[in-house]
Amino acid sequence: MKRVLKQIDNPRIRSSLIYSIIDGCLWAVMFGFCENYIVPFIFLFKANSFMAIFIQGVLFLGVFSGQIIGPWLIKLIGQRKALSVITVRIQGICIFLIILTAYVTKSPSLLILLFFISTTSANAGGPGWISWMNDLVPQKLRGTYWSIRNRTIGFTQFISIIIAGLCLFVFKKIEMEIIGYSILFIVGAIARFSCGFFLVKKYEPPLKSGNNQNEFKFTIFLQKIFTTNFGKFSLFQFLMAFSVNIMAPVINIHIIESLHFNYIQFMAVTLSFMAASFISVTYWGPHSDRYGNYKILVVTSISLPILALIWVFNRNFYIILLTQIFAGFVWSGFNLCTQNFIFDAVRRENVAKISSYYSILANLFAFLGATLGGLLTLFTRTVHLTFFTTNNYELIFILSCLLRILVVLFFIKNFKEVREVEAAPSLMHFYVYMPTTHIINKFNLIIGRIKR
Repeated sequence: MKRVLKQIDNPRIRSSLIYSIIDGCLWAVMFGFCENYIVPFIFLFKANSFMAIFIQGVLFLGVFSGQIIGPWLIKLIGQRKALSVITVRIQGICIFLIILTAYVTKSPSLLILLFFISTTSANAGGPGWISWMNDLVPQKLRGTYWSIRNRTIGFTQFISIIIAGLCLFVFKKIEMEIIGYSILFIVGAIARFSCGFFLVKKYEPPLKSGNNQNEFKFTIFLQKIFTTNFGKFSLFQFLMAFSVNIMAPVINIHIIESLHFNYIQFMAVTLSFMAASFISVTYWGPHSDRYGNYKILVVTSISLPILALIWVFNRNFYIILLTQIFAGFVWSGFNLCTQNFIFDAVRRENVAKISSYYSILANLFAFLGATLGGLLTLFTRTVHLTFFTTNNYELIFILSCLLRILVVLFFIKNFKEVREVEAAPSLMHFYVYMPTTHIINKFNLIIGRIKR
């Protein structure tokens, strides 16, 4: 980090970038202590399966709402710093109110409302914060700085989830779960509220006023969604987000209600996916540069229906861990190439606007999928099938699998690569040959260091 900062002459910018890392780490504490365990928390107050899934869908709805009102708030307030400080402090207050409301009312509906305000507030400050950071980070150092920041935040997030899981496991053993959650949520609220202190210390360059005459409108984006290459790519992504999120929030409910995993197992399932995703990014990056983002999207998309189908038959904790590791491997490639495809396919002057429009619709489709999944849980409970678990959530997994297959078959061929790339090898190259080669090389490197 010191090497990166030495290349920046302005001391205000140097200190601001350090404060931004601290701000991100405090967010990671809030996520690991609060958001990651929101589902088992709401079950303490007799929430049904739909409520537990809906509160996860609220995360998508919060991004959707925040992306819409964020740009309007920037124009209204005129200061990105002020907006960011206000929004993170509102989120911190909401997190504290969630645990307070739990004590007083024990109402899951009120918890969902406060969680929605919390996520919407955080995301409303997002557009301004991204614009602010874009002005602070020198262009030549963006890749290096963001990789350092993301690694630091990822490590903090990882440790926070472990601490929270162990804390809840211990307090459940002594039958004082609510005390454990209270400690975690109060610390998480303080951490998130404290982000504001470091945001205040950051330097804010003057906000550049753009020319709105040739602004890329949302209506234009919608009109081109069926006709342009990027529009067809977006349609594929939106439908996949819907198909995936019919099932994704149900997994946490399935783990808790049907498989009866404890907090340590719940933590392990979460962390195995996160760790695999984090490590696998470095694997997929060179492949996407060499063979193109479209090819990696095809390669990873083929595995998405399989990931859904595995959950239909799999109830063993250790096999689920292996499944999550494979899922993290696949999703890291899919998400990386999704982001890179946007940068490749969109004109540079339109990236900010179109990325915002894309995020709005992607999160809307994800929310609709999660809501449908939640409604389906009310139906699956009424079906009597002896070969599934008690609540028959496997029916939702099968539906998600079938929808993923349809999206891959009918929509991924509608768009294409936008730059010249090498001819890609077979699936075996990506899933067998290269991963095996990477593991062997890493092993030999470790052995070599030990010998030295």
